[in-house]
Amino acid sequence: MLLTHGWPGSVLEFRHVVDKLLDPEAHGGSSENALHLVIPALPGYAFSGKPAETGWDYQRTARTWAVLMQRLGYLENRWVAQGGDWGAHVTTLLGHQAAKGLRGVHMNSVYFETKKEAQLPCQDEKGVERALPSATDLPISPVGQAAWIYEKLKDWSHDGDVEKVFSKDEMLDTIMLYWLSNSGTFSARFYWECEVDATAWRVDVPVGVSWFGGDNCYTPREWCERYYKNIVYWNETDKGGHFAAWEQPELFVGEMREWRKTIR
Repeated sequence: MLLTHGWPGSVLEFRHVVDKLLDPEAHGGSSENALHLVIPALPGYAFSGKPAETGWDYQRTARTWAVLMQRLGYLENRWVAQGGDWGAHVTTLLGHQAAKGLRGVHMNSVYFETKKEAQLPCQDEKGVERALPSATDLPISPVGQAAWIYEKLKDWSHDGDVEKVFSKDEMLDTIMLYWLSNSGTFSARFYWECEVDATAWRVDVPVGVSWFGGDNCYTPREWCERYYKNIVYWNETDKGGHFAAWEQPELFVGEMREWRKTIR
């Protein structure tokens, strides 16, 4: 399984699900659910190189991920991909490109341009009308970087008290990963590079979508079906937030297992 993070996340947000996905038997599961995991950092983030040229958008990233999986030997219907936030865009493009060996994709965030829609269910209408003001903060100081990331963790987690959800040490790990690698500016550049709406690309491979309660967005299934032509799994939970693998690892792993049952 190829796992792709978003912003301001990192590969660290998967730390609590790695062992459960690699060795489910040790955690009360079945060995049949064991997976190999590939968890790359997006271009310009943390351990990845800083792009020296323009053009590193999610389309190019998806093509790069496909080459990576081929070079690792995952061919002939042997791998699946999952992502949230920017990772959902990259994963959508992997599905659109029908990368060699890709059996299916799963997203826990799907973003669309808002349109005027008629007679939306209450939950769908709430997702459209929710106010999401934007702001920008570059790493001019460790405090500024910390404040920016902390605010996102607080607002995008399900529990109002962020320190009940994430430990201070874990939050500092993520903050320092950005600060020490000078990823603040380079990771934000991804927004400038990605001008085209990735969700406008048709995806025919099997698609799974999990909505975790407390996330910063919600997209109705009807909208998703305009582009995802083969949704085989759809579920909505009451918790998990934007960083579901980090906040609710057991729930996230459960969703991965349920989704994979539909594409075996």
